[in-house]
Amino acid sequence: MEPGDRQAVERLLSYDDIAVGRLMIAKTWRAQKHQTAGDAMELLSRDRENIEVAVNLYILDGERLVGVIPLRHVAIAPSTSTLAEIMTPDPIAVGERTPRGDAAAIIRMHDFLSLPVVDDEFRLLGAVRVDDVLDAVLDKVGDGFLNQGGVAGTLAARAPYFQTSLARTVRSRLTWLILLFVAETATGTVLRYFEDELAKVVALSFFVPLLIGTGGNAGSQTVATVIRASALGEVRTRDVLRVMFREVSTGVLLGVLVAVIAFGRALLWGVGPDLAFCVAVTIVAVVTWANAVGAGIPLLAQRVGIDPTVISGPLITTLVDATGLFIYFTVAHLTIAQLRDAPPELSRYECSVVEIQRNANAGEPRVIPACKRGGADVPCWRVDTEAAADAMEPQFTIGIDRGGAAPDPETRVETRCARHIPASTARTP
Repeated sequence: MEPGDRQAVERLLSYDDIAVGRLMIAKTWRAQKHQTAGDAMELLSRDRENIEVAVNLYILDGERLVGVIPLRHVAIAPSTSTLAEIMTPDPIAVGERTPRGDAAAIIRMHDFLSLPVVDDEFRLLGAVRVDDVLDAVLDKVGDGFLNQGGVAGTLAARAPYFQTSLARTVRSRLTWLILLFVAETATGTVLRYFEDELAKVVALSFFVPLLIGTGGNAGSQTVATVIRASALGEVRTRDVLRVMFREVSTGVLLGVLVAVIAFGRALLWGVGPDLAFCVAVTIVAVVTWANAVGAGIPLLAQRVGIDPTVISGPLITTLVDATGLFIYFTVAHLTIAQLRDAPPELSRYECSVVEIQRNANAGEPRVIPACKRGGADVPCWRVDTEAAADAMEPQFTIGIDRGGAAPDPETRVETRCARHIPASTARTP
């Protein structure tokens, strides 16, 4: 490779993937401002094999870009006219490290066919063509749609849909599917942690899909908005705090509006006002939290060099599901009297111990009361050993305190337990 070509390749590779310098074509039609239109046309004819961008003639003063003339204007201008007389001075140009989204926005706004690329001293380095910029942006958008759906966009977009093999389709989706499956177990962990609350207030479960769905939708809207703004250059990573403040404010307003609807809907389902208020407050908190996370994740991912479309969509859904449930049950503890005022030793089961005569013709079984601390009533029963707190069924050993007296051989003792479900929460909508 020639030294000049090697230097050009090394310079191209030094640009970021999203920099317009990666798309730049160095072989452009250029001339000095003191030359004539005839000189420029002769130059184009003589070097046509080496000029790749000729829709515009770029006018230089030494190496600095000072003007631009469309090809059609050069072609019809008198051959003796100097380029300085017919050029458009101070042309719009972009830096070599400008994001391609910014270049696309400029081209779209001004209907340019090509856009000059300059360095910090406004020396002409090359130009980008409209088709190259748009192709790159559209490819990026296509990959972004796939990545936001948890599909490896670069792998899946290599071939048309019906020409993609089944093995490649599975491979492009499997990794993210497994990662999201593992991450979603956090949701199950949260539900298991708050199992007692669900047992005490069954109606809490009615609103779980509504709350996590609303949070996921709000977060997805924010992610899409921030990624689009970032791709167009409207938002930079340094703007993360401004973006989060804006989205949090938006989340609060959206949450309040949706909470009003949620409160009314909960009352129509027949739940109490305390639970309806709990749902409304949770909606505000979850939507605000989802907006904050949806604003921060894409910009933080971009800051550490990760494609934000790869992780933002799947991650926001998984994260909001688990944290939304935690917020919901925490708010429930604070707002629902039945959970807030319940003593911590309240069991999930109601148990009774009865003494039954072995004679089939005997009367009703005698209920043995639970032993009281410092009490002297015997016989009474107490728990000798108990299973772990997260046991799904009551597992414990009952001891009978008879005050030293021997048990009656004509009786037997039975323990009867049932899951405790308060009648006030057993209603259905």
